[in-house]
Amino acid sequence: MSRDEDEIVNELVNYTALQMAEGKSRSAVRSSLVAHGVPEEAAAQLVAAVHGGQKRAARLSGAKMLAAGVGLAALGGGITVVTYVVTYCVAVGKTYVVTWGLLVIGVIYALVGLIKMATGANLT
Repeated sequence: MSRDEDEIVNELVNYTALQMAEGKSRSAVRSSLVAHGVPEEAAAQLVAAVHGGQKRAARLSGAKMLAAGVGLAALGGGITVVTYVVTYCVAVGKTYVVTWGLLVIGVIYALVGLIKMATGANLT
């Protein structure tokens, strides 16, 4: 492919991705590409490729969110366990810390990440 052809392909990919990111349906984007002179089969392949790329990106983002959520919940659980053990085993006092914020946010992040991984939808 020549440099001009590469630029045209990149512009078409960017246009397709932008249209899909704006919430337009795949058929609407395909029709728009055809209206701009792209052959029907090429438009369908381009839309399918961009859609697949967006799903892969959402799944990767979901995996990262799942890992971050599990990490936050584990950190919150660890801090809670350590303060409980110090309080009752060492008999320093009768108060310990429950890190509800880390636990709840961690579980929420993990669930959103799991949903993104399962559906490939960009929820955030």
